[in-house]
Amino acid sequence: MRHSTYGLAILCAFGAIACSKQEVVEEPPTSSPKETVAPKATEPEPEEAAVKDATFDASRSYKGRISAPRKSSLVIRDAAAYDALISNIPKSKIQKKNPADPSDDPILKRPAVDFSKEMIVVATCSTFYCPISLKSYSVDGDEVAVLVDSPGEGQDSMMMGARPTGMNGEDAYGNYAASVIPKYDGEVTFEVMPKP
Repeated sequence: MRHSTYGLAILCAFGAIACSKQEVVEEPPTSSPKETVAPKATEPEPEEAAVKDATFDASRSYKGRISAPRKSSLVIRDAAAYDALISNIPKSKIQKKNPADPSDDPILKRPAVDFSKEMIVVATCSTFYCPISLKSYSVDGDEVAVLVDSPGEGQDSMMMGARPTGMNGEDAYGNYAASVIPKYDGEVTFEVMPKP
């Protein structure tokens, strides 16, 4: 009895294993779809700053006589330089009449300029009979190029022209043209228009 019970237990155990044994078909591993890596977005190259052309504000432009100009161009960036410019503007008209009439040059009234945002560009001609004017300017980044028209003068004579003395031997006078423009911290260059 003992053997048969033991044998039955073995058979049952074996039968259970046999009955539970199933054929397992392994499926090949499914390949996951390849991850597509998006190319890194390249930042667009910064565009070069375009040169901006500008014209002078006629209501803030000035022309007249100036005493013995030693430079052909000036850039006025602060009040002290502004005062120095005005001190070189004759207070009387340059004429044969004695005493001469007071000058009507509006810059002598020291028009308001906000030097935190603005500056004054000035071109001068060192000869008394040389007309001069500012035509336009262009801005490239923080640099400014001013175009000057001086029909009676070329670049050399504008820079080193003779300075005639007045009738009583007073300081020589030339002409100036000035205009208030937005402030730029870069270099300011002046170019005389070529003669036609």
